[in-house]
Amino acid sequence: MSGAKKRGAAAQRTGWRQGQSFGYRAGMTRVFLARHAEPAKSAEVQHTNWPLSRYGRNQADYLGERLQAFAPLRVVSGPALRCKESAEFAAKRLGVPVKVDPRVGGVAPPRETSDVYAWLSRAFTVHPSTQWDALGADVIKWRNENVQAISELKEDTVVFTHFGNINAIMSAALRVESTVVCRPDYASITEFSLVNGGIRLVMHGTEIKGPNE
Repeated sequence: MSGAKKRGAAAQRTGWRQGQSFGYRAGMTRVFLARHAEPAKSAEVQHTNWPLSRYGRNQADYLGERLQAFAPLRVVSGPALRCKESAEFAAKRLGVPVKVDPRVGGVAPPRETSDVYAWLSRAFTVHPSTQWDALGADVIKWRNENVQAISELKEDTVVFTHFGNINAIMSAALRVESTVVCRPDYASITEFSLVNGGIRLVMHGTEIKGPNE
């Protein structure tokens, strides 16, 4: 097994939480990737318009409170309503506006896809592992845009996005081609650093979950 694959396998086994951390140096930018809080799912509402559930709002508020420990932070969100609502709680706590960046929006399945959720289950599966290059040029372009959006950040930032986006960025940081290298929960964050535009996973990064989880 190659070194990159070993790192990816180790990240899966440990939930990317174990390993030696490194100290911050001048020029590093801290980036926290936050998965949106729990949405109120509905078959009658397009998934991009799902609001947060009542519990999800509690999660998001708790997450916003905890993020104050890392202030000052900019707040960036994907365009889905559940991401924007999660981000608004953090922005209120941090006293900053929310910037919406479409590049960190959810992945779009192929146009001919009849069952979006079945496609997502196949695309982001561990057993058997799915590789990015098996998902086609449009998904690869989406993954690259996610990486670019994060790489361009110049200030410490929290980015509210989705399960697939976090895995896209995590796999790029670890240099592995599996689509699933971590399983972030609702309202959890994991931490990266940027050095000269390169994305590095911060081992022992900060993961925050909502109350009672």
